[in-house]
Amino acid sequence: DEVQSECEQLRLVLRDTETMFATLKDASTSDLSQVLADVKKYASDAVGQESRELQSTLAQKASASDADLHEKFKKLEAR
Repeated sequence: DEVQSECEQLRLVLRDTETMFATLKDASTSDLSQVLADVKKYASDAVGQESRELQSTLAQKASASDADLHEKFKKLEAR
């Protein structure tokens, strides 16, 4: 009875393993050009997002520097 139970457990593990390997096989035979296109699109989107964030940060810093500079000139003119 114990041997039968162990055999059944092993059968279930092997079935799960077979399913996992089938999934991996299906994924590995997918169209390589499509995978490459997806990676390129992701990279392009990521770079675009970082670029927009950097541009926004630089614009904010430039605006703050400009305001600071105008304030200093006003103080100098008031002297």
